[in-house]
Amino acid sequence: MCRMLLSVIFVVLILGGGVVSRAGSTNAPGLNREEVFMNPGTAIEVKAGQMFSLRLLSNPTTGYGWAMTEAPDPVRVAWTTNVFEPPEQELPGSGGHEVWSFQALRPGTTRMTLTYARSWEKHTNETHSNRYTIVVKP
Repeated sequence: MCRMLLSVIFVVLILGGGVVSRAGSTNAPGLNREEVFMNPGTAIEVKAGQMFSLRLLSNPTTGYGWAMTEAPDPVRVAWTTNVFEPPEQELPGSGGHEVWSFQALRPGTTRMTLTYARSWEKHTNETHSNRYTIVVKP
């Protein structure tokens, strides 16, 4: 069931341009969706009080992982969790996704950077950073 759901989400992401809406748990009008973003080149626009996530390719078997190297303004956005989603077929050495979840708090714009690297290697050509602009609307 979970694998089927992930497959459907993946197809929707491919066809929908990188954003997926899911039912959330909030009862406030207009805030009943959690958005999942994959494209760092597009500003993330969310409403105050809304949950949102970043879904990033990751392969911890290589020693690589995502780390927050520039945190968003804590007045505007709060980090809630990050989890690793294994691949559908769990083959040795295969990657999956890291999902970083946040809650938008107050209106305004903030920036955040996540860097994909090995924690024990500093400043190599092998690191990759995604910089996100987050716009929280009232």
